[in-house]
Amino acid sequence: MQSIIPESPILSEWIIDFFLFLGITNIAETIGLLAKIAVLIGTTLAVLTYIHNRKKEKNSESPPDGKKLPNENSPNSVDNFRARLGNRTNPGFLSESERLAQIEVGRNPFVTGTELPENSPVFIGRSQIMHEISAVLRHPDKPGCVSLLGERRMGKSSLLNQIFADLANEEGLVTILGSPQGWYEYTPAAFFSDLHMTIEGVIAHASSTNEQAASSFPVMDYPGFRDFIRQHADRYRFILILDEFETMAEDPKFDAAFFANLRHLGNTPEFRFGYLLASRQSLSKLRKQDHGLDSSSFWNIFGIAHTVGLLQSEDAWGLIREPWQRSLGDPLWPKEVEGIEKLIGAHPAFLQMVLDRMWAARAGQYELDLDEIRRALWTYFDYLWRHRSEEEKDFLLKIIDAEPIPDNKLLWDLRSRGLVTRDGRLFSEFFRYFVLSEYSAIGLPSGLETGLDFIADIVKRVIGTAPAQ
Repeated sequence: MQSIIPESPILSEWIIDFFLFLGITNIAETIGLLAKIAVLIGTTLAVLTYIHNRKKEKNSESPPDGKKLPNENSPNSVDNFRARLGNRTNPGFLSESERLAQIEVGRNPFVTGTELPENSPVFIGRSQIMHEISAVLRHPDKPGCVSLLGERRMGKSSLLNQIFADLANEEGLVTILGSPQGWYEYTPAAFFSDLHMTIEGVIAHASSTNEQAASSFPVMDYPGFRDFIRQHADRYRFILILDEFETMAEDPKFDAAFFANLRHLGNTPEFRFGYLLASRQSLSKLRKQDHGLDSSSFWNIFGIAHTVGLLQSEDAWGLIREPWQRSLGDPLWPKEVEGIEKLIGAHPAFLQMVLDRMWAARAGQYELDLDEIRRALWTYFDYLWRHRSEEEKDFLLKIIDAEPIPDNKLLWDLRSRGLVTRDGRLFSEFFRYFVLSEYSAIGLPSGLETGLDFIADIVKRVIGTAPAQ
């Protein structure tokens, strides 16, 4: 593979000529130093050139995570929102057996690095939280307002996609889904304009020839959007689903007036407008960090938050067993399953990641890259740890030390978020060791290298090739 840092032989020759010009003729004694200087300068210039070119390339690329920069003048609002008008003929959210039936033999069913799409065959469990949220959003008079919490990579976005599918068979319900995470330089005016165009598009598509679905004028602000919703609220209900809501809450362009308008929209019965907001932090915490959100009182139209945590043990077992068996026809060994659960517990994203690597290695008959799995797990554990308060860190250490822990709000929160299991343990043995390594003062070795050595034997037993029968 060609290096991204090109060599510069011409530059090296020029530097040598330059030294000769200055009268340094004893090249035999100084050639080593000159060569090093030449390479250093040449490499530095090459790196600067490379960085400059990459910046130009990135200016023409989409932002991270596949998000696109919004174009406020573009008539196409799909980049920022997608919407669907529900009707009874739409199958909606399929049953687990119907979803599993989509798995193809010989094709890896596991998904890593991105959210699960609608009706994914490897979306297993979450039935209770889906039922509770759906019941609020399907209210026949006015959809309710729901807040969804969860740690990064715990499955919030995947759950939102399944709810989006589930609402597809609710007659007369317009569901709009968007993620502010990719809204660079977005403004309230663009928000209401794009939201209007998205809703107008699905209504116009479903309207009969006798109904005038499109508005006469473009919408550029909240009053225009409010009037548009009022015009159609006698026939339709509306739900706006926003993923990564904290990105919007932390953006100064979305101020108190903006959130007050959202509150007015969601709190006025005649508009029949509801929300489903997903975030890592609760709205009560976000309001303390943002004066605009706090003063708008937008947060107080939401009820008790729903939290996405670990999978139930039976659902984790189903994710491990069913997709693997259907796609490979070769079951996992009980010891392998037991080892996976010890290593990563019932964490949905980690299960997908490990099973994806195991599946590829088993199907391709090659040795698994154990280091890749170790690094990925350790990196995410570090993220989890850095986003914990000191109180939470101390609490987790008490669990490891088997000290008496109070049955209080902190324990409930850590348990609901998936860091602590129902029986009061950390969610995996590897995470337990990570926490210990962060406390080198207690006498245990710390650091990534030791942590990886600790699980090397476990990983080999867990995700190696199954022994011959």
